[in-house]
Amino acid sequence: MDIQLLFAIVAGIVLLALIALVAIVATQPSVVEERLGYIKSQAPTSAVELEMAAPFRTRVVDPFIKAVSSMAMRPSNLHTTIALTRKLAMAGSSLTPGQFLLLQLTVLGIGGIIGAMLFFLLRNSGTLAYLVPILTVVLGYTGPRMWLSRKIRTRQRLIRMALPNAVDILSACVSAGTTLSAAFWRLSEELAQNQPLAQELHLMLAQTRLNLPQAQALQEMCDRCGVDELMRFTRAVNQAGELGTPISQILADQADDMRTRSIQRIESNAQKASLKILFPMVGCTFPAIFVVLLGPAALEVLNLLGSGH
Repeated sequence: MDIQLLFAIVAGIVLLALIALVAIVATQPSVVEERLGYIKSQAPTSAVELEMAAPFRTRVVDPFIKAVSSMAMRPSNLHTTIALTRKLAMAGSSLTPGQFLLLQLTVLGIGGIIGAMLFFLLRNSGTLAYLVPILTVVLGYTGPRMWLSRKIRTRQRLIRMALPNAVDILSACVSAGTTLSAAFWRLSEELAQNQPLAQELHLMLAQTRLNLPQAQALQEMCDRCGVDELMRFTRAVNQAGELGTPISQILADQADDMRTRSIQRIESNAQKASLKILFPMVGCTFPAIFVVLLGPAALEVLNLLGSGH
């Protein structure tokens, strides 16, 4: 009897322990619930807190630049906006036309302020007091456009230099049996990622992934670059696709043509170098030579004339 009572007590204790364990486990939150609770505690509770949680640039700087850029674009007509958009694309710049006009107005304002300061400093210098401020204002207005033109020329030169090797890679890939699309993928991997041609190829391939026809994507790449050699290459490739001409032969001919034009361009620049060197020599080197050669003789002549009096 005592043994049965003892077993009953032990069984009751074990049962109560199991019930307590199940209750404890059931009342504890899971890992997912803990993370959800943490996220809810950290998340903003109102629209104001949500806005204040964003970075200062997102909240203040970007909306201000966008508003001022829109105001700067209002006086411009559609033709000017389209032309400026194309130039910015050719330069590889991420600026919008409104942002570029805002930059131009800012530089112009800085030039005007510097010109006014120089005018007060040189107000007793006669014509120079008016000429220097006007020059600073003109430089402030033309400076951003000169920078944009220089960036376009530099980018086009880099693309033009990379084209012959790029077409050679395309020709080798297509001759090995790959498709033109696969050859473009291979070329984008071979080129350095900081090259403008590689960046344009990545953008062109991204457009083709969005179901844009390859011919149209190539044409848009040509419009963004503005390089004559690339335009001829695109025209030849698109015509080969329309007429069913073997693309490998077209690529080989284009590679030979680009290398020939590159050599001719180098020879032409070499011939122009002598003419370009002439003006620095006349303006800088020859005066120094004249001073060295004729300076002692001029001093002797002056001494003789002085002693004669």
